[in-house]
Amino acid sequence: MSHSRSPWRVRRVPLEGREVAEWFRMRGWTAIDAEAAASHAFIDEAIVADVTIRRVWHTALALSRPASGETESDTLVVHVAGAGTVRIGDAPPAALVPDDVLFVPRGEAVAYRSDEPIARIEIDHGARDRAGDLFHVHGELVSAVMITSAVNALFHAHDSRGGGGGGGIQRCRRSGSLAPSADRGDPRRGSRHRQTPDAAPPG
Repeated sequence: MSHSRSPWRVRRVPLEGREVAEWFRMRGWTAIDAEAAASHAFIDEAIVADVTIRRVWHTALALSRPASGETESDTLVVHVAGAGTVRIGDAPPAALVPDDVLFVPRGEAVAYRSDEPIARIEIDHGARDRAGDLFHVHGELVSAVMITSAVNALFHAHDSRGGGGGGGIQRCRRSGSLAPSADRGDPRRGSRHRQTPDAAPPG
């Protein structure tokens, strides 16, 4: 039985050390004190048209992005695991805890900081008409579960077509662990299993 080809371009990227800061730099972010400790990150990314969905896991890290009219997408974020802080625009830093949901309009300055491994889902949308202004709500469990379930279902559908791997954030939520899925290695032990991305970067 043949399966129809998914319109989503999906790739999975394990990163270590300077690769982490470079991956974020290529997307307009600055990693602060990136050399202070060994960094690890695992990124699942799916792209179709002007929508990009990511499952992001990384060790302790501080990231900042300046306000810029060049930013093309609004971003909806679901904080899945771990604790940190976020600062959007001129607002003071606010705590980030699991099940928080926030919306970051394009062009707003934003900064994240975590002193421990964290996991989050990011949905970038490049539509010209924005539905609302920035917001950040704590403990928005129903919304967080709905978004997380939908995103995990998308990656699971890709896996069932032969994409392979994945599920790290879903397992992270279920188990309460901050480690990614076992088939990608455990950064805390310094191991890493390189995988070929499931799709070539869009070009």
